[in-house]
Amino acid sequence: MTHRDFCVGALHVLPEHCHKGYADMILHDVCKQYAALYKQAIPENEADLYFCAAVEYLSTSSANLFKE
Repeated sequence: MTHRDFCVGALHVLPEHCHKGYADMILHDVCKQYAALYKQAIPENEADLYFCAAVEYLSTSSANLFKE
C-alpha cells in the first residue's frame, strides 16, 4: 500500500514469493517516483533528498532492503 505522497504504508510479500526480488523492485520504483516528484517541486541546489524506513523489529529481510 502506498499513500498519495508515495510513502509506503505497508509491504508484504507472500512466503512463496519471498527472495525473488519483488520487494526490491517495488521499493526501487517508489523511490524513483518520489525523487522525480520532489526534484520537480524543489530545486536540487536548495534541498537534499533522503529516504528513511521503519521496519519490523528483528526483520532482517526488511532491513536488508535498505542497506547500501
